[in-house]
Amino acid sequence: MNNNIIPYSIIAKYLADELNDEERILFEKWRAASPENENVLKDLQYQWNGLLPLPESAFQKGKFNTWEKITKEINLGKKSFHLRWIVAAASVAFLLGLSIPYLTKSMSENTVPIAAQTVVVAPSGQKSYTLLPDGTKVWLNSDSKLTYSTSYNTKERLVYLEGEAYFDVVRNEKLSFIVKTGIVDVKVLGTEFNVSAYSTNDIIQVALVRGSVKLESAHNASLLAMLKPGEKAEVKRSGLHCSVLSCDVDTESSWRLNKLCFEGAYVHDVFQKVERWYGVKFNILNENKEYRYWFTLKTESLTELLQLINKITPIEYKIEGEEVTLTYK
Repeated sequence: MNNNIIPYSIIAKYLADELNDEERILFEKWRAASPENENVLKDLQYQWNGLLPLPESAFQKGKFNTWEKITKEINLGKKSFHLRWIVAAASVAFLLGLSIPYLTKSMSENTVPIAAQTVVVAPSGQKSYTLLPDGTKVWLNSDSKLTYSTSYNTKERLVYLEGEAYFDVVRNEKLSFIVKTGIVDVKVLGTEFNVSAYSTNDIIQVALVRGSVKLESAHNASLLAMLKPGEKAEVKRSGLHCSVLSCDVDTESSWRLNKLCFEGAYVHDVFQKVERWYGVKFNILNENKEYRYWFTLKTESLTELLQLINKITPIEYKIEGEEVTLTYK
């Protein structure tokens, strides 16, 4: 197999967890061939995960549409991380054997049409910015996804967030702006705030810059907290225990300005954020969980970061592609 050609059919089976042994060998060989191949896989994974559940009638077994045909029909053009769900669906449509006309129609009376939603993605190691239909500004941090309906700003202003985002919301007394994280709903009228809701984190954080913010349980709409500027809410996923504390909102949202600020952050928190910042995976050995760090990243390379950490707490490190093995001395 030519490792410069994207094996969409094999990737489809990987995403559906249906690879046989021979296909898995081919897939892993292609994936390891270059960082570009890994990036292609990540893009398709984001799009695949964004697709709504499809009914059995949607499948046309043995009748795969080619990627070339799909791109001609919807005129994708250059790659962009601001994607209509129809584009996200089309990028893997041939993998499912779906026809383009089907993708643009409602699948049933009880299912939202794929084309009725927009998804904005910031892949690992990158950030994204989008302007919502009402003028609300949204910055997405690395490994994040924002989804909203094409009916946004008509009957409601509702967005779904996976990851971290900074919102500058246009005020509208008639339509509240709601961020749904799956566990916590963040409700505002018009304000500026930062939400960190990565699924890999046990705590959801909301930091308020101006205005006011209401946090409610997504399960029963019970009030968890009301925030004032300069405050941060931390909500535990298990039990929904919420605590409110004062914070430096500039530090909390510094990533939006292409800075990553650490003010007494513990090792785990530092490397969790740095992984997303650089789009790498850290394997940390001999870790001292009590170590804390004070520093700011701007334009430093990964190597420069590691050299900085070495000056603070001596380490040894090895960079292999997108994996970094770090050992504390």
